[in-house]
Amino acid sequence: MEYLKRFPYVFAIFMSIVVGIISYISSIEYNEIYIRMIACIIVFYFLGLFIKNFILSLYKDIQENVQEEEMASIDSSSKKSVKVNASKENDEDEWTNLHETVKKVGE
Repeated sequence: MEYLKRFPYVFAIFMSIVVGIISYISSIEYNEIYIRMIACIIVFYFLGLFIKNFILSLYKDIQENVQEEEMASIDSSSKKSVKVNASKENDEDEWTNLHETVKKVGE
């Protein structure tokens, strides 16, 4: 995530260089090239901030969904273990009842 912190700066400078090169090739005056580059830095910096915040919010949402799924799987596995324990207790009760019934019949 460290690269994401620097994204707005790198994005703005890169796009400013691209605009500067294109303007230089188009043989525009230097003063106008500088103004375009400054405007480009400002615009693309804020665009980079928007992109960075959007990516961070997506990452946060994905992490929350993963945690919710883990909690759901933990809850479902604990419910299954409770059902298994309950069924074992029911089986033991049935065997005990059957054993008592056999004793009574044998008497």
